[in-house]
Amino acid sequence: MFLKGRLRGILPNNGILIRDGNEGVGLPARGRIFASAQAPISQPSLSITYGTGSSPPGPAASSPVDGAVVDTTTPVLAVAKVTDPDGDPVRYWFRGTPTPDAETGARVIDSGWITPGDANFPGCPATGSTCAYTVPAGPLHDGVTYSWHGWSYDGSTDWVAGAVRSLNRPGIRGHS
Repeated sequence: MFLKGRLRGILPNNGILIRDGNEGVGLPARGRIFASAQAPISQPSLSITYGTGSSPPGPAASSPVDGAVVDTTTPVLAVAKVTDPDGDPVRYWFRGTPTPDAETGARVIDSGWITPGDANFPGCPATGSTCAYTVPAGPLHDGVTYSWHGWSYDGSTDWVAGAVRSLNRPGIRGHS
């Protein structure tokens, strides 16, 4: 009724009041008033910020090393785990394409988000300093150069990419 009265112009609109679910718990009162009739110069306004916090750093590729030759069609790609500045858990994604940026073109390596400790990804344990992903058989072909990188994400901020590395079948070369 209170809001309807304000919207219909029956009650005066003196500003905005925001209350949280625990407004009756503790002191001071948890509601916040923004602008009001007592501040005629300032018009009421509201700014909402979400996805706050700091992004984790991009994961550094740890293997294969730059220029390495690996003669397998199922290479293990590894990144150094990163720590989120806000303490949020970090997930990882491995992506690779036949283009130098590791993003455009056919995504022949595309792991999906990996949570450390997930039993489906034994190369990325809950503890330890490395998260590894084994490329499944099939997408990498001899004589083609691929680029790959790892992404990190804390669930609330932007995804962050690590440096791109090159893969070459039958060998794998990387560059930072």
